[in-house]
Amino acid sequence: MRKLLIPLLASLLLPTAVYAWWGKYRSQIEAEEACDKWQENGIKFTRDWFLEGTSKISTFEHINRSCKHEASTRQYLGYVHNTGIKEGQHFKVSESPDGKKRIRKYFRY
Repeated sequence: MRKLLIPLLASLLLPTAVYAWWGKYRSQIEAEEACDKWQENGIKFTRDWFLEGTSKISTFEHINRSCKHEASTRQYLGYVHNTGIKEGQHFKVSESPDGKKRIRKYFRY
């Protein structure tokens, strides 16, 4: 019984160790594409801004997610910004959403 238990445990733990060592994605491009896809599924909201050098106001659409490449750890970090906003919410020039950002997802390659 013990002779079977050791190979069974090794076969279960080895793939986990390989995943942690080499990452989920086989290339940097695959990791970037996965992060970009995740980013697109974020919450969309609009915000008014003054156009630079003028007093005109323009509305811009934003997404509450972003990706940042971290070469030293071979991964893309998925950030969530403005955690208290709702889909389709609009912010005027005088209003400001919560500016905090947190890492929510890791895309290792």
